[in-house]
Amino acid sequence: MSEDPAMMRFEVLGPLRAVREGEELALGGPRQQAVLAALLLRAGRPVSRDDLVDAVWGPEAPPTAAGLIHTYVAHLRKILEPARIRGAPGRVLASAGPGYVLRLAAGQLDMQIAEQQLDRARGARVAGDLSTCAAALDTALALWHGTPLAGIPGPLASIERDRLAELRLAALENRAETLLGLNQAAEVIGELSALAARYPFRERLAGLLMRALYRSGRQAEALAAYQRVRRRLVDELGVEPGPELQQLHNDILNSRELVGMAEPGQAAADGTTPPRQLPPAVRHFTGRRSELAALAILTREAARAGGTVVISAIGGAAGVGKTALAVHFAHEIATSFPDGQLYVDLRGFAPSGTPVGPGEALRGFLAPGQVRYRELAAESRKRA
Repeated sequence: MSEDPAMMRFEVLGPLRAVREGEELALGGPRQQAVLAALLLRAGRPVSRDDLVDAVWGPEAPPTAAGLIHTYVAHLRKILEPARIRGAPGRVLASAGPGYVLRLAAGQLDMQIAEQQLDRARGARVAGDLSTCAAALDTALALWHGTPLAGIPGPLASIERDRLAELRLAALENRAETLLGLNQAAEVIGELSALAARYPFRERLAGLLMRALYRSGRQAEALAAYQRVRRRLVDELGVEPGPELQQLHNDILNSRELVGMAEPGQAAADGTTPPRQLPPAVRHFTGRRSELAALAILTREAARAGGTVVISAIGGAAGVGKTALAVHFAHEIATSFPDGQLYVDLRGFAPSGTPVGPGEALRGFLAPGQVRYRELAAESRKRA
């Protein structure tokens, strides 16, 4: 059997798997797999032993945790490189300062391939190439094969499970949106119906289903779909549907031509709708009461300061829930910022790609409305 590391493939978009030349490798017990998962999620970047301890146990780490990490890594090295001479540096799982780094080539990790295809889909959509966008989304979605990191314990795996599940759901929504743009409404009704039933509070899914039904000549069913989601929101959450879904319902009710609902993180094409770029919050957020209280105090102080801009940062070890806390709090106070909310993933610790620079981040904030900005500028020049 070949010992070439490039012959291995790793999967995290389902149960954790490592495959060499078609043969699946036995990866050991759950916590040993959690160590491998943490290294895969940060592939190509050093991960300290402390960060691995936090990823596997969090605040409940036993006193022997650091020693157990050392043992798990030693076992993983034997599994990944069985012909490696004892004491020789690892080619795949190498030491890096006070920790370790998992070295992978392009195409070895399913998550990296999926993220690359999703990036390709976004680029094609911006360029107006919907066929290429749909193909890239299909390629990415085909890589999911169950619950991401199923059965892997630890805080990091839990957070990444939610992130990767949300990434897949957003890709499914984008695919449906793209197929609607390709006049394939009838082809997406079945999948959208199942997804809307599984995620009854997700308004974008409801809107996509309504549009697909309406464009397929099923106006009454589209209106019924709206009533179902509205009843659910009112009865269980005490809120009405958002303005976009209400407008879509009104358009269908009056048999108007439909325009697409904006994707999360995008402003409307006319540049007049406030941006709502926050990613979805963790569904079952608990704890962090003292941190939430501290953030609330900072927010009140900022409001009292008038025009003073207050910038806050949340610190902590990898995998402890910094992003979950920030997003949860941002949703709590979103109504205090009626002009909109901006969000950017700087990819500082992303397993693939390069960190986002200031210029790219700024373009992401401004680009959705740039057409409207040009129009307004032209109107201003005419009046002058």
